Amino acid sequence: MMRSLVQVLDQKIENWREKYVISIDNCRIHHSNDVNELIKKYRIPVIFSAPATPQILPIENFFSLEKRGEIFKQEMKTGKK
Repeated sequence: MMRSLVQVLDQKIENWREKYVISIDNCRIHHSNDVNELIKKYRIPVIFSAPATPQILPIENFFSLEKRGEIFKQEMKTGKK
């Protein structure tokens, strides 16, 4: 996903690395060697959120609204049983 994101940003926004920062939560995988290598390889400006602060991440706000049914009124299949 990171490669795809970088490709789209490179095509759509000139000098995006100088203007924007990618916010990442502290999920264990985000600190893996593979992810760190991609960050360095593609020169991705990142900032990690503070530990235990899901309320400041936009995607967490979206998930909260979705769970309460405030975004999608109809039932969505998730693949979970």
